[in-house]
Amino acid sequence: MADAANAEDAAIMNRKYKESRKLWEEVFQEDTPEFLDYYDQCVADHNRIYGDEEKGEFVSMLHMNPYCVQAGKKTAQVSYIVAVATKKEFRHQGRMRKLLKKALTDSYENEEPFAFLMPASEAIYRPFGFRTVRWQDVIALGGPFQSKQNGGEISCRYAKKEQIPQLAAFSQQILERHCGVFTKRDTGYYERIWKEQEAVNGGILLLYHKEDLCGYCFTGQEDGNEIWELVVESRAEAPVSEKARDYAKAVQAVTDVFGESGPIKIRGLLPGAVVEGISPKEISWRPITMVRIVNLAAFAQLLRAKEEIELCLRVQDDLLEENSGCYRLCIDREGGRLTKLSDREYEKKSETIVPITVEELTDVFFGLHEMKGIPSSGLQILHPVYFNELV
Repeated sequence: MADAANAEDAAIMNRKYKESRKLWEEVFQEDTPEFLDYYDQCVADHNRIYGDEEKGEFVSMLHMNPYCVQAGKKTAQVSYIVAVATKKEFRHQGRMRKLLKKALTDSYENEEPFAFLMPASEAIYRPFGFRTVRWQDVIALGGPFQSKQNGGEISCRYAKKEQIPQLAAFSQQILERHCGVFTKRDTGYYERIWKEQEAVNGGILLLYHKEDLCGYCFTGQEDGNEIWELVVESRAEAPVSEKARDYAKAVQAVTDVFGESGPIKIRGLLPGAVVEGISPKEISWRPITMVRIVNLAAFAQLLRAKEEIELCLRVQDDLLEENSGCYRLCIDREGGRLTKLSDREYEKKSETIVPITVEELTDVFFGLHEMKGIPSSGLQILHPVYFNELV
């Protein structure tokens, strides 16, 4: 019986792969067959696919791709929502709301603290409780960048597969120092990224100061010459001016790889990075990451405070009603704990209960803005967020 059930599940998943790929090819025509082959083999084999059908064919879909994220010292399993698509003639019929509701409800039951996505338009997702928590820097260059320092001290070369463990450990340490929330880096992560870069005609570049590893980035040529997640680590005690020079030398080294093959786009520098020779006016910003709290109790566990904070909240969540209710939220150095208020406790605490929506909670705890009734002093917000994943 078990074998029969497994065979049936496999048949269902196989059909979902085929239907979703068909819709993907129709809606996202910029993605190459090579990239979709990679996705089918390395991502869709372990994600969750949701589809709305007409006459046995997907007319609307979304994918929930699993990631392990790190927030401070804590880790959690979350879903990255991708491939959100509806055929043109079936839009504005509530199909995407139905899929999002189902997908996020499943994530709630899986005790996922939040979900994130890369928006085509922020306006599409705001009604579902998503908020923008990261704007990505984009630098457009006409060709290779020339550092004022003439480079030289920083060089780069494509990574070899046997260097993946070193890269994983190196990047994990850097991101822990500079980022509040990011995708956890291990060898499995980079083994998949290696295949992803091959699918977009790119690779992983390692940066060296003399012979010491000092940074890395990803490259691709699916949509022109692209460089993303350019990370450079200077001496911890180095002044800002020296760090800016190091970044400039790194930009020269990595852009030289493309030669004179045309414009180069760089996006996703390490949070707070400054590049000597590139003024803020030359950098554009785009909303790149939206998040949505999914399971409020699981989300609370990611929060930390220097001194213990106790809050009483009346939470309203219009999409995931399971989150709505009156709670006591206690946060300390070890994390947060969320418990429901009893009727007696509610009566006793009624004057101090803060009414708040799940969207406002996102704004507060991801550091977008403060809110009356929630102390900001000592609260360690989930910032900066640093997600650069394609899928």
